[in-house]
Amino acid sequence: MMVDVGLSVNPAGSQRVRSFMLGHAETGFDSLEEVADTVGGYLKNRDRVRTPEELRKSLIQRDGRWFWHWDPNILKSTGLSGAETGRLKQVAHKLNVPTLLIRGALSDVLDDERVAEFIENVPHALYRSVDDAAHMVAGDHNDAFNTVVCEFLEFIKR
Repeated sequence: MMVDVGLSVNPAGSQRVRSFMLGHAETGFDSLEEVADTVGGYLKNRDRVRTPEELRKSLIQRDGRWFWHWDPNILKSTGLSGAETGRLKQVAHKLNVPTLLIRGALSDVLDDERVAEFIENVPHALYRSVDDAAHMVAGDHNDAFNTVVCEFLEFIKR
């Protein structure tokens, strides 16, 4: 299962996500309210969290400041080289397991061009788009995401 990524991604969309995630990597946030406001400004398609406490599971607190709960070093890469993308395509052609590609319909990371590229290279893959979701598909529209995943699991059980 691939969720809003393919054999390649839209560089502009990927850079937008990377910039947001690195935006407070060094400085952190003063409060959970500041985190909620920042996320709300970034995810315009999603309602602001009801209570900033909901964000606590994605954060750690150090020296009184809040930081994302992930290693910012994972974002230092600028993406795949042409050679790496070529190798991915070679491997994708050999893929022989049930495969699901899920895209957030509002995503600018996995666009129509990259979906077509994936399907061309993995023709047996099922493709589903989740309305009202951007790159963070499960977070944006969790019920619809879960429905797509459960339907896929039922499909492969047959």
